[in-house]
Amino acid sequence: MKLSIKHLFIISLILAAPFPWTIGVGNMEGLYLYEILTILCLLYIILRNPHRNNIDFKVFNQHFLRFKKISALLIIVIVTSVLINFVENITNDNFDYSSVIKIVIHVVISLLVLISAFVCGFLLFDGEKDLKKISYILFISFFITTITTFIKWYNSTGGIISRYNFEPPTGLGQGDTARIIILCFLFTIFLLANFKKNKLFLLLSLIITSISIFIIQSRASYVIFLVQFLLLSYLIVKDSQTKFKFKYFILFLISVVFIIGISYEIESVLGLFTNINENLLNTDSIETHNKLLVIKDGNRIFLDSPFWGVGWGNFGINTTAFLEVSGSGYKVSTPHNGIIQLLAETGIFGTFLALWISLIILQYLYYQYRTNKIRSNKMFFGILLIIFIIAIFSKLIVSSYLFPSPIIRNSIRLSFYHWFIVGYAFSFVKSKQFN
Repeated sequence: MKLSIKHLFIISLILAAPFPWTIGVGNMEGLYLYEILTILCLLYIILRNPHRNNIDFKVFNQHFLRFKKISALLIIVIVTSVLINFVENITNDNFDYSSVIKIVIHVVISLLVLISAFVCGFLLFDGEKDLKKISYILFISFFITTITTFIKWYNSTGGIISRYNFEPPTGLGQGDTARIIILCFLFTIFLLANFKKNKLFLLLSLIITSISIFIIQSRASYVIFLVQFLLLSYLIVKDSQTKFKFKYFILFLISVVFIIGISYEIESVLGLFTNINENLLNTDSIETHNKLLVIKDGNRIFLDSPFWGVGWGNFGINTTAFLEVSGSGYKVSTPHNGIIQLLAETGIFGTFLALWISLIILQYLYYQYRTNKIRSNKMFFGILLIIFIIAIFSKLIVSSYLFPSPIIRNSIRLSFYHWFIVGYAFSFVKSKQFN
């Protein structure tokens, strides 16, 4: 079989989540293999000039055309902001060339990767025709992440559930790994509901995925999973014509409760919620103090540069907040709050455009869900709507899934999937596929 550009990008999709392989470049952190492949795919598409295929947008084109224009404006704002702050920093006596140039390189790479994800999702795949293929590809990548995390947890801890008692093998960190596993859960449900093959394997993977969400014990991910599970349950119950048997949900829940209750220390899970109350709701806790401190400093940075911000990825070199950890203070490169990050790094212009893009995405997904008559398509867009409702609104309390800090290289991997899914979702409006 001849290796096409589509196959090359599929390899990127499978590699991105589970494998933290990087290729070092000088003293830089290096590029992930999926990033290199993805950027090569984008360059190939540009050289091939896809416009000659005369792609005709017949349905929902108002969403796509609006999305394209606002996205182009946001890219211009991000680049302009970085350039303005780069020029301003040159005149600063304390200008650190190596740090600022490194940030600029990370910004360029991140933009290329996220743009590539969207463009490849939109041009290389063809909506309904590739729905089953895309669902399985995403499931494979997410399930590899799930099973390697599960194995690493068991080998490292002997099966003990405790917060931060092992490091996921993905290199993504606890929170982002949990979010990848939650995506695995949602796509497993979709495959179970719409395709006849591999039912037993998918059901088993659903149980493993559910357990893996618990063992990581990311508190934000617990909340995200609970909300998405409730929304998904409502979606399935509401769709009276779905062939999916709700007994799978019941069996899955009973299995998870039984396995956790019998095999592990349930007190540690219950203790986690006590920890949430003590550390997040208690205004005297160090954790709450640190979160408020970095948000306050993010507001200061924004007010100092309200229109253009300090440049995408430049929060870390502009913050003066020192967070207290184990009796010592240290700086962070991101406020871990999507709105604060956008305001501080891209100013009013960038934040407004980012929120506008988010609204367009939600409008398009809802429109497709409401108007699509094909059962599998309707459920697919329903699940995407659930994913992006959380992805967009959670930026109020955690890092943004769509507009991450380019300095945190791992965070780009999760955003890579989100932007690919957006691009693929828009491919449903195409009348002709680019090959």
